[in-house]
Amino acid sequence: MEKVLKASTDEIFISNFRSHGRVDIRIENHILYSDAYGPFNAELIHALVRTQQTLIAKAGLSGPLGEVIRISNSALAGRDVVDIFKQAMQQMQQGGRSRVGAAYLVAEDVEGASIMLPAILAAYAKIGMPCRAFDSMQDAENWVTGLLEAERKAELPGSGTSNG
Repeated sequence: MEKVLKASTDEIFISNFRSHGRVDIRIENHILYSDAYGPFNAELIHALVRTQQTLIAKAGLSGPLGEVIRISNSALAGRDVVDIFKQAMQQMQQGGRSRVGAAYLVAEDVEGASIMLPAILAAYAKIGMPCRAFDSMQDAENWVTGLLEAERKAELPGSGTSNG
């Protein structure tokens, strides 16, 4: 069984302007689990990228990764924050660390959920990465695990398919 590693954006200092929001991350079975507490600003996104990079390097992971993101408290973020988030995802793809997909869990009572979830889903769609919203952790995990298994099968020699 793979060791579970954890980190938080609170551990990263980006600038003199403090991050708004927090994301606690753990990696388990090639899935990045993120518990995000908003509202969010640009500094938080930069801290998130650095935290994920550090955690993935520390885990020594290779191969496909999936994500399960649970947003609590508030999902609010400015349009600039969504744009920075999309740019960060594009850079991960270009750097060979893209995700097979992302599953979001955002309860209806989370502030800004009805506004931000469509914007988040659209950001993923623009870069061609599968992303869906789920009501249960089990459904989210099952979907991401299915994507990971499909990607691993596609990478096997002789499969005739490669996303390399």
